[in-house]
Amino acid sequence: MPSHPSRYSLAGAGLLLILLALMPLSARAGELSAERVRGFIASLQALQTAFAEDQALPEDLSEPPADDGHLEMPDFSRIFSNAIEGLAGSPAYDRAEGIVESHGFADLSDWAGTGDRIYQAWMAIEMEQRAPQVTRDMAQAMAEIDNSPHLSAEQKAQMRAMMASAQHSVRQAQSAPAEDIAAIRPHLDALRAALVEAGE
Repeated sequence: MPSHPSRYSLAGAGLLLILLALMPLSARAGELSAERVRGFIASLQALQTAFAEDQALPEDLSEPPADDGHLEMPDFSRIFSNAIEGLAGSPAYDRAEGIVESHGFADLSDWAGTGDRIYQAWMAIEMEQRAPQVTRDMAQAMAEIDNSPHLSAEQKAQMRAMMASAQHSVRQAQSAPAEDIAAIRPHLDALRAALVEAGE
């Protein structure tokens, strides 16, 4: 039977879109105070402004890898932490660290860990209404994978593994600490605006 890479790529892209809607991020110990949340939002906006022209920072912290027919899952547990790792040892890292320190963070790692927590709590709130539909979408996607005559057994196995990771992501997206969720609720509009701008 002839292969259909375009169908495979389309199915893989669909899975990534589901996953990008769910990105769970790890929490760290310590209070997520209102001051810290405001500081993160302000620092994220400052970073976007500072690096807007030279684009030394990644344009999109959540940009998926290119689809070459062998899709790999991004590590959604450390989006901000992973984003800064590529800058380590560069002038851009030092510049970014100076910006976040001016907003009350000990260093860039401290800032990224806070961002991970905030994003997890934000996604938990976003998932409050969307979880049932996302679950149905994933079940439908799994059925389409299983029933597709255009995917090889190997391709189906890859897609099932990715779907298993997606289902794990749903569970983690709903498991942010209640105190972190409560901490960011008063800042949702400002946080949403900053994160959307960061992804543009």
